[in-house]
Amino acid sequence: MDALNRSLARRPEINLYVNLPRCEETYIDALLGEFAIYRNALLRRPRLRQLYLGGAPTAWPPDSLMRLLDGLLAEVDSVASSAFVVASRCKDLRHSSLAVLAERGFDGLTLEVDQPPDNSLDRTVATVRDLGYRSIGFDLGNTPTGSTYAVKRTLTHALALRPEQLTLSRECSLVSSGPEPCTTARRMLEDAGYRDIGLDHFVHAQDELLRAQQQGLLHHTPTGYTTADCTVNLSLGSTSIGDCPDAYVQNEREVSAYQYGVLVRKDLPLSRGHTLNRDEQITRQHTQNLLCRGFTDWKDESRRCPALAHAVDQWNAMAVDAVVRRSPFRVEVTESGHPYLRDICRPLLPGDTQSVAQA
Repeated sequence: MDALNRSLARRPEINLYVNLPRCEETYIDALLGEFAIYRNALLRRPRLRQLYLGGAPTAWPPDSLMRLLDGLLAEVDSVASSAFVVASRCKDLRHSSLAVLAERGFDGLTLEVDQPPDNSLDRTVATVRDLGYRSIGFDLGNTPTGSTYAVKRTLTHALALRPEQLTLSRECSLVSSGPEPCTTARRMLEDAGYRDIGLDHFVHAQDELLRAQQQGLLHHTPTGYTTADCTVNLSLGSTSIGDCPDAYVQNEREVSAYQYGVLVRKDLPLSRGHTLNRDEQITRQHTQNLLCRGFTDWKDESRRCPALAHAVDQWNAMAVDAVVRRSPFRVEVTESGHPYLRDICRPLLPGDTQSVAQA
């Protein structure tokens, strides 16, 4: 909690993530109770930059969603640029719940498509557009895309619906799954006007995420890419992961254990946490730079840490294959390196502890 208050003292803004896995009123009680524990311990009333509902929020009854939202929003101040986003599986969509969320300011929807798109997805998108949702994303991570035929079938249908954002399965986006499916997927997306911003995430050329990346204003949080410039990600619900500049926490995974922690012990239901030391904070910033800006540098000695020694060796090897471009105290992701962004960031994980003065 001290780490949160230190961050909020500098800038009293939060991104709020809420995991809604199943429909139980006692779970809503636990969510509101968890947020109340945070609010009672925070020294400043936070401003809300982003509210993100995950799990199966649109399967919840409208009355339950309204009770949750009323309770949360009463404890924060919204700003003009606040973003309200909901993520859900297609099979969990409930029109009345989508309508309630739209009335409360939600205008972004990410749909998890777990089977080849069909006419039911067409109807869903039309309904969502009619309700006023401005941005629609398709998460195709669980859609079969292991062959060129499957890729063409899935993307032809999905692209016809013109989503603002689209996430491929990792197997489809990597050349290691076979050059033809990967090449086909990227060619189809690029021909349709989409651009890769990282981690298998493609956005339309007019999307705000691409503009943010081009302006150096893109950010990555536990929920994915966002334009919300905020260093505190507060997460509620079972399994949720939250962070601030110098700490990470994760809640209990089991709903029963999560509810017991909040409703019975009257305490935060944390299963683990970690305070980042100086070197870990530097490494984290380099990772953020690579994920969001496509490059990072360490000419300034304050940006150096032991983990860079191992990373530089790995990046030098990657440069031979044109995955990255190296120059003194700098590494940049190349166009052909985008599918390997995870691998480019991986050398920053703990490993080597040598000096990086000569990088």
